[in-house]
Amino acid sequence: MRRPDRLSGFLLVGLAFLSQSAPTWADFVIETASTGTNPISSNFTQTLAEAKFDTSLGTLTGITISYVDNTIISGSVTNLAAIAESFTITQTTTFNLMQGSNLLLTNSLVASQSYTNLAPSQTAAFGVFTPSEAAGPLVLTSGALFAALSHSTSDILFDFSTQLTTRVVGGGGNNTIVINPSGGATLTVRYDYTPPNPGGPGSGGGSGGPDASAPEPASVVLTALGGLIVGSAGFARRRWVRDRA
Repeated sequence: MRRPDRLSGFLLVGLAFLSQSAPTWADFVIETASTGTNPISSNFTQTLAEAKFDTSLGTLTGITISYVDNTIISGSVTNLAAIAESFTITQTTTFNLMQGSNLLLTNSLVASQSYTNLAPSQTAAFGVFTPSEAAGPLVLTSGALFAALSHSTSDILFDFSTQLTTRVVGGGGNNTIVINPSGGATLTVRYDYTPPNPGGPGSGGGSGGPDASAPEPASVVLTALGGLIVGSAGFARRRWVRDRA
């Protein structure tokens, strides 16, 4: 007679599935720095200091870098031609995030306005525009920058720079454009790590995680399944021996 071990097989599959789906305890901290809102009528560079990872929290597993920038753009245009003209003005502000000589992230905020038959000597407003955008994320798990951010001895410096361009399409080009942009950016650095003592003293206040002192539901189910497997295996063996006898 064939040994009835099918139940044990099903239980073993369930045990393997639950062991794969059991959660891993992890946490994170977030550091931010902002340029504030600055006039950017000309290109500028501003240095921001971010705190490095505090190694007393645990083992660093990943770093995520991103920023959100914004501009406030207003101005005016005057048609100096002797005839009415139609044209479009586009103002582009490009933000660059640098660490040392390395370009980490870049993005451009665009403001555009069209004018139709602007009369000679007439002045019209440009804006107000308030474009904003997020750049990133840049995810690091290794490399020179990851290593540089992995020590808590000092801050690390990042540079924000801007590049401004104004483009006119259409018309004869005989006009005066005055644009007064201002803007800034907020840099965010997220450190993901595994605490040395999950749920205990020294763990951070980020995502949180399971309390090590309390059994997880998956652990309870795994223990129960283990007992069922042992019990069913013993039962199957006794029945098989009895049937053979």
